[in-house]
Amino acid sequence: KPAVAFYGFAQHSVPFGGGTLYVKPPLVRLPVQVTDAAGSASFAFPITSYASGDEIYFQGWFRDPNHPDQTGVGLTNGLRIDVCQYAQ
Repeated sequence: KPAVAFYGFAQHSVPFGGGTLYVKPPLVRLPVQVTDAAGSASFAFPITSYASGDEIYFQGWFRDPNHPDQTGVGLTNGLRIDVCQYAQ
């Protein structure tokens, strides 16, 4: 089944497609991936120029024709990444 991950730079919490959208628009969408037999998918995140202290919020969106709310979609929990400075 196809799955999409997206990210943004602010936290959110609004109803969306039978779930909760935890990433505040504007959203940056990563390329579509196909889930494996266990329902897992991996997404490559492009590391560009983020500054120490930046917060990046991620979430996944996938098709689920058997979802109990009958929307046909599902959302993952949100994930926050805190960018920090790397010291050697």
